[in-house]
Amino acid sequence: MVDIKQESTHHLTLPPPPLRHLKHLAFDTKYTLQPSPSPAILATILEHIKLSSPPLTAFTIKLPERKVVIGEPFIAQLVKNHGDTLKRLAFLDCGVSLESVGEICKNAVHLEQLEVAIPMKDMVRSCSLC
Repeated sequence: MVDIKQESTHHLTLPPPPLRHLKHLAFDTKYTLQPSPSPAILATILEHIKLSSPPLTAFTIKLPERKVVIGEPFIAQLVKNHGDTLKRLAFLDCGVSLESVGEICKNAVHLEQLEVAIPMKDMVRSCSLC
């Protein structure tokens, strides 16, 4: 588990260590006294481990607030890098746009489990259309 408490200007070492056996990656970005890591840091980590060629089958991210929506560029990068091997995705305590869900469905062809929070207002709106 990597504990990122603050943004840093330090560069990641290249090449990264081989991570051929890494199957599950989880980011828990709960707040402490330090600010939560920015999406740019999380995207940098994804790009860095891509060079190690891990065949990720599961990815989980937990953010401290449900109001935070995972950016579409981050989702696109995730499924571009690991869509062929992902079986489980979980976005805990955060939002995912409908466009991102479409991107996931289109590119994560072996996906078996997708966990996303659906706001009650969207469920009520969807039910009223039925």
